[in-house]
Amino acid sequence: AQVVSPSAMADSGRVDPTGVFHVNDRVRVPIAQGSSIALPKIFTPLLVTVKLNAVNGHDQANLSKRLTVAPSRRELIKLLPFASEVKHDVTCRGMDGAIVALRLVLSTDREFKTGEEFSYPDQGVAFQVAAVEDSKQDYSPHRQKALAELNRNSQARFKGDLDAVTISLLQSWVIPKSDFIPTKNPIALFAGSAWKAFFSLFGQVTAADIHFLTFKGGGEKQVQLTVQYARIDDAKKCASVLHNRYVVNPMTMNIAMCVFFLVNYTAFKAELDQLD
Repeated sequence: AQVVSPSAMADSGRVDPTGVFHVNDRVRVPIAQGSSIALPKIFTPLLVTVKLNAVNGHDQANLSKRLTVAPSRRELIKLLPFASEVKHDVTCRGMDGAIVALRLVLSTDREFKTGEEFSYPDQGVAFQVAAVEDSKQDYSPHRQKALAELNRNSQARFKGDLDAVTISLLQSWVIPKSDFIPTKNPIALFAGSAWKAFFSLFGQVTAADIHFLTFKGGGEKQVQLTVQYARIDDAKKCASVLHNRYVVNPMTMNIAMCVFFLVNYTAFKAELDQLD
């Protein structure tokens, strides 16, 4: 289950570098601002990429097929000694589209070494650690490089100031009412919502939109939240906290990766309007 335990939500004495969150192990809890609304939290997992290899005479192509089916993939993950700490997994595909690795989202502080292997001959599979990244570390070289790349890519895409952030979420996270039908697209993010209060923690919000996305093939509805700040530095502050981390739904404690970008508000809104 993609859930963070409520017991991990208590405040601690340490505050994150932005001054916005209390840090409690791998969960960051918004510092109280006099609001009675339960706000989203941030989960900063240990990210471990493992390659999966067929062993003991088993076929690699068949193993890849097993990985495409979520229940079968979860059964393989359960073999690992730290399976109870796996909160989510992301498939990594090769050039031919076959799944060649898994990115495991962990709540543990266990140490992993690149090349470390967990082999299960009876199941015909071996997991080999290919990469380890601790998203909890604010100033790690890897994170600083990723943030610099985010900023660089955004500047290359947009001519104007990067005055906004945008994030994709399930519609049910933002609008719990299951039968909600928008009368226009986009609509303003509700003034009293937990998400408006959450983004306001980073600075003065001048505009916030919910853009309803339509995908072929069904699946749960998604929305794009785009939030513009009065100060460019506040948009960057928000990015420094959210990028490559997970948000925690305050109602269900489910987690979702921050599919997140720095944008120019006017230009990005125009891009989304063209999709309608």
